[in-house]
Order: sequence, then structure tokens, then C-alpha cells
Amino acid sequence: MTTLITGAGQVGTYVARALVERGETPILFDINPRVEAIREIVSLDRIKLVRGSVLDMTDLIQTIRAEAVDAIVHTAAVLPTPDAKPHLTVQVNVIGLVNVLEAARALDVRRVVYTSSVVLHYGAYPKQPPKAPITEEAPVERIPGFFYGTTKIAAEYIGLDYADALGVDFVALRLGHVWGAWSGPFGAPISILLYLLVNGALSRRKVVIDQPVLVWGGREGFVHVRNAAHALVLARDAHKLEHRTFIITDARQYSFAEFLGEIRKHFPDMDVEIKVPVSGGYAGTSVALEQPYDISRAREELGYHPQVDLAQGVAEYVDWARRKQAGG
Repeated sequence: MTTLITGAGQVGTYVARALVERGETPILFDINPRVEAIREIVSLDRIKLVRGSVLDMTDLIQTIRAEAVDAIVHTAAVLPTPDAKPHLTVQVNVIGLVNVLEAARALDVRRVVYTSSVVLHYGAYPKQPPKAPITEEAPVERIPGFFYGTTKIAAEYIGLDYADALGVDFVALRLGHVWGAWSGPFGAPISILLYLLVNGALSRRKVVIDQPVLVWGGREGFVHVRNAAHALVLARDAHKLEHRTFIITDARQYSFAEFLGEIRKHFPDMDVEIKVPVSGGYAGTSVALEQPYDISRAREELGYHPQVDLAQGVAEYVDWARRKQAGG
């Protein structure tokens, strides 16, 4: 079994590591792989690193044919950073998936697993605040002006159309906000927050939190990157699925105070000044969530049981950051 992982970012690299740990040699496919960041997570001797673009069908088809690819885990995306260009975001996040699906259809790839996102639901929260645990059947609605979220909605629905109309075995995992050790480019605000807090504490610098996107009220749905990778591998291998969409988060949701408190356990003297109200939703959205995401469908159909909790994930991050600071 050969798996092609499109996108050698944080999630894709951890999927590669999870497959290596199973004795496989996965293919990481990226137009501009950050080799040093990848090397910190998985041995380059245990993977095949292929430079190519999801916007180039020739790259995709040649790689799938040459490597006899059986399954694709599609993580390639333009992340919602301040400098992300709308045109490129739509091209990579939507047309990139279409190209992957077309290549899979043409070459009889067994399954395509797509990294969707819980942001699909965010646009509906102001109109219909959740009053019960949030399931895959919760309303889906865009956030005006948020191109990344809109592309995730469009891509997931296109993938489902390929499954319904053309028989491509497509599975979408709506990942929570990914966190964990990674020295490549940041995407999620939680990654920026972790970096600021831990590296500030290690350097004995005061950390000033003055951006609303870095705090949140209520409890938010995060997923440690190792949990995300574990779920993606399970989705690749699962048989006789009743559904094609699954919410994937950690076992429970975390408040900002819990996150900060867990880091303080490692740095009791950490100096933090918070200059913005800890209210509203995650990443500057308007609704602070109190209801949890319901991962029971993933538990039942994929066999997903989160392996990393808040305490373990923070401890691993702190150890990793200490090693990096020491040059190890």
C-alpha cells in the first residue's frame, strides 16, 4: 500500500510520521517543502519527498503512476494567514482538490481523504448558537470575507459530489484547530499563541497578548497534530463507512485559561500581560462556544480515540522547544 500525502506542512508531515511508524514509506508531495521542519518530525530516509504542485495534473498523475499510489491524504492548502491572496487560496484549496480527485478517478486510486475543518460551521453560530453538542449535521455557513473558510466549504461539497456522481471514494475530516510542535509556517492562531508563550518563557521575556485573535471565550475545539494524523490514517484504512464526513477534535474542548494554566505548570514564573478581553470566539469570531464538538461518529466508524490530551501535548511542545533552543 502506497500513500500519497499532498502538502508537506504540519499535518501532512505528521501523517507521514504515523505511516513510517507503521512500517510504510509514504510520499510527501509539495511544491516547496520546508525540509528542515520536516526533518525534525520524520526521518527523510524513511519517506519519499516529491516536489510538485496540486495545480499541475501532470505532476499528480506522474507521481501516482510512478509510485503505484493506493490512497491519497490531501492536506495541501493555502492557510488563512494575513498575507494569503484570495486568488491563490481559491486555486489551491478548491481547484487543487479537484485535480486530486480527477487524478484519483483516472488512475483508480482507492480513496481520497481530505482535511476539511470545523470552520465550516462558524458562519452559522451567530444566527444559531449551539444548544447541544456540535455534530456533523450542524448548519454549514460561510463567514463573510473569510476566503479560507469558504474554500473549505466548497471543496468538501465538491468532494462529496465526486463521490455521489462519479464513484470516487472521498472522506472528509473536519479537523479542529491544529496545535503541536512545528517549525514551519504557522497557520492557526493557536500555533502563534503557543510559540509566543513558550518561547517567551524560555527566553525569560514578558509576553504581551494584544491581538484579539489569540484569545477566546468559552471552550474551543482544538486537535493535537498527532491526533489529527492518527484520525487521517484511520480514515484511509476504514471499511464500510456509513458516512463521509467526520468531526475530529481532541477528547474535550479547552478554554483560554486552561491552555495558559497548562503552560504555567512548566513555567510558574512566566510573565504574561493580556491586553485584550478574553471573550468572543476563537480567532476573532463573535460567538464563544460552550457546547463541545461531538466526535462519536468518528469513534464509532473510524475507531478514533484521541491519544494526546492537553497536558501531554503541552509537555511535548515544551520539551521540543527546549531542545530547539539548546540547538538539539
